[in-house]
Amino acid sequence: MSVVVILWSYNYIALKFVYTQISPPAVALVRWIVTVAFFYIVAKAAKQDLTYPPGERSRYLLGGFLAFGLYMVLFLWGMNLTSPTEAAILLTTSPIWVQIFMALAKVENLRRETVAGAVIAFIGSVLVISGSGAADRGSLIGNVMVGVSAMVWAWSVMVMRTAIPMRPQLANFALALPGAGLALIPFGLTASIQQNWSGISPMVWLNFGHVIFLSGGVAMPLYYRGIEEVGPTQASLYQLLTPSVAALMQLLILKHPVTALQWVGIVVVFIGVMYGNLSARFARSPD
Repeated sequence: MSVVVILWSYNYIALKFVYTQISPPAVALVRWIVTVAFFYIVAKAAKQDLTYPPGERSRYLLGGFLAFGLYMVLFLWGMNLTSPTEAAILLTTSPIWVQIFMALAKVENLRRETVAGAVIAFIGSVLVISGSGAADRGSLIGNVMVGVSAMVWAWSVMVMRTAIPMRPQLANFALALPGAGLALIPFGLTASIQQNWSGISPMVWLNFGHVIFLSGGVAMPLYYRGIEEVGPTQASLYQLLTPSVAALMQLLILKHPVTALQWVGIVVVFIGVMYGNLSARFARSPD
């Protein structure tokens, strides 16, 4: 999960480079096409079974549609209508939605300590993002779309969690990813055709490679492996670290200064995540 946080945090920086030459709809569709081929080839090379379990095709495709399709469309559309500050704050609610959905589905119990840790980390995320000094306010519809995308992501975690034990990780993704095409093909087809692919610089291609292979091909299987190892609630708490780690990466890579308020927020995020994780571990310990 720590590796996932690092890869997803750099994704914010990678997209800053990518979006200078490639439109968001084209990024979404091409990323999906390459990722589908990548997981299929790797899963085949690993001699994993790529047939759907009896009666489970719809659940796999639903998980792929939610996690890799509908979520991406809502997020990218919403980002065009709201500010990065408001969008980032709304996205940090996804771990809290995961806990709520898991409790409603009776997959996990909703523990007060875990909720408290998530709330503390969310407050820290707000401090980190607010400390950037961004003042632009987004539209209501944009904020609603980004907020709904956080809920869709949480829903997809619950759906995919039920499918994880049925196949190895690579097979799980190879079977689920085709479902995203229902959302991404209409969203990105025109933009991908109109995109000037020959004029893209090597730096943009390098960062696009991170978006496709590291953020998607490596981080996504690790994330769901983390869900399998520590449970959906604990795994989702790690997402709250992403804004803070991204702020540190911006300082180191882009030389963007980190304000005093952001440093306070980073500390608060770590306290919340550690409290939520440690309380969950102590609750499971026989001692």
